[in-house]
Amino acid sequence: MNEYSNSLERWAKASINKTLMSVIARAHIQGSTIERLPYHAIRLQFQGNSPGFFDCAPDGSSLVFRDESLQPISMGEAGELVLQDVSTDQHLGPVVGSRLSKVSLVHSEREGTDIGLRLEFDNRAEVIIANLGDELMVCDAIGEELVRSESLVYRPMTL
Repeated sequence: MNEYSNSLERWAKASINKTLMSVIARAHIQGSTIERLPYHAIRLQFQGNSPGFFDCAPDGSSLVFRDESLQPISMGEAGELVLQDVSTDQHLGPVVGSRLSKVSLVHSEREGTDIGLRLEFDNRAEVIIANLGDELMVCDAIGEELVRSESLVYRPMTL
């Protein structure tokens, strides 16, 4: 995420104190079966701000932020990646409709890169979006064992 820090910082500044309106994810579908987890990318839409989306970087450990459009992807015989509204997901549902109050980078000392983002909301709920093992993870907390093994630290963004 380091190479995208300027656009991420602009997006985060414009999102602070704004209400999270919706969350769209790119999910794998093959035939008629949709695999909701892991998501392949996630787009957050805050009130009055352009959407921002996150996916795993090619290096397998960083989280990439993009301020462009999230599109479905055809993978031929392997199926396709479709856009799904995940605003009611167990980790995202509690924060949709809440105001963003704080943004922190999740930094892996072991990998030497920012692997994720922690978003804290006015209702005291939080969501972490992180690249763990080249899979996009969305959760409300990262387990102690993973924090220790990856030497994770949270770095609040100054907004």
